[in-house]
Amino acid sequence: FPIGGYVKMVDTREGEVAPEDLPVAFDKQHPLKRIAVVLAGPFTNLILAVLLYWFSFGVGGITQIRPYVGTVEKGSIAAQAGFQQGDKIISVNGKPVNNFSDAYTEIVLDLETGKINVQVENAQGQPENRIVDAAGTQQATDVAKRKIGLGISPVKVSNTIGEVRPNTPAQRAGLQKGDQIIAINNQAMPTWEAWSQIIRENPNRSLKIQYLRQGKEYDTQITPSAEGRI
Repeated sequence: FPIGGYVKMVDTREGEVAPEDLPVAFDKQHPLKRIAVVLAGPFTNLILAVLLYWFSFGVGGITQIRPYVGTVEKGSIAAQAGFQQGDKIISVNGKPVNNFSDAYTEIVLDLETGKINVQVENAQGQPENRIVDAAGTQQATDVAKRKIGLGISPVKVSNTIGEVRPNTPAQRAGLQKGDQIIAINNQAMPTWEAWSQIIRENPNRSLKIQYLRQGKEYDTQITPSAEGRI
């Protein structure tokens, strides 16, 4: 244990030893016993390392995100391939995947090799294929340079507001954390993607926002910034 301690063994070669300590002096022990004493420390450290490793991985485990599609960005490579919310990715070009990270990585690595056959189970549990065909496109180049992603995420984004920053259109409109957006200009907005898309497409235009707060429905007017943000 790294607690800064040091234990010096009794040894007549290192200085005077009291008569009563001579029987336990290190240099007076049988050679096999001395070998055992010398090896005890490193062996204990090795066993401790193995136990800690087992505990961290075997007991604590490694959190892996299951290969389910939560959101698909409009116009992205994933959207063009036909990915749908609720898809469970089974394999990429015949290679089985067990978590979302592996599935995503396999698609990115194969992006410039040609068409990629991604086998999925849709939200209804039916097997389907999603064909990623982006080789040679600017989108594939941008993905390789990490300018953009595939447009696929394992997280289903809620249409509930998580934070309202000060001095923003959202704050001026009276929106609060926890408000659930249900419609814009009387058009239902079932997902955050749909809501954010409308916001981006209407900079500097007043929009009627309908939302729920503690179970009650309200509405307000909001004008997105010139950058299409609120």
